[in-house]
Amino acid sequence: MIMMGIFTILQQVIIPEKESGRIEFLLSNGFRIKSYLKSAILSMWLSGEIYLAIFFIVFVFLARTFNIKAFPTDVTKIFIYGTIVNTGVSTFISSVVMKIRRAALMRFVTIASVFALGYGGNVLINSTVKNFQGDIFSLLLTFSLIMGGVFFALGMFFGKGVDEETVVLTIPE
Repeated sequence: MIMMGIFTILQQVIIPEKESGRIEFLLSNGFRIKSYLKSAILSMWLSGEIYLAIFFIVFVFLARTFNIKAFPTDVTKIFIYGTIVNTGVSTFISSVVMKIRRAALMRFVTIASVFALGYGGNVLINSTVKNFQGDIFSLLLTFSLIMGGVFFALGMFFGKGVDEETVVLTIPE
């Protein structure tokens, strides 16, 4: 669900702004491209955090309704792990979308990355839970830190190459 929210923001906000020339208008009026990139990352990060908070609230409500014995610290840890991954993924996808010039390729990259992250994460968690006999939360924390760090580093790497010319010269479909 978080990935679908990020995909929706990309498809409905960021990509059409590049296609229609609104970013070019902002840049011609003194708006800096790094500020726009930071605001795109922030909007995606906030939407992911809102989704995480909603899932957290729904889980707590269902746990109390059906008298599930879940530890609040475990649920809070999962929320923190999701936040770490959300930060990295938001940075990575925003930077990559700003770097790509073709609109059709932007749309393909966003849907492919959302699918790969969602499906790959699901397969990884299912196979890990079945095969791992130790403390699953320490493994999830390690995986979240690594994945969040890798995506954040890749996002920063691609974000350094984003300039006004790259963003403005978008080829529409």
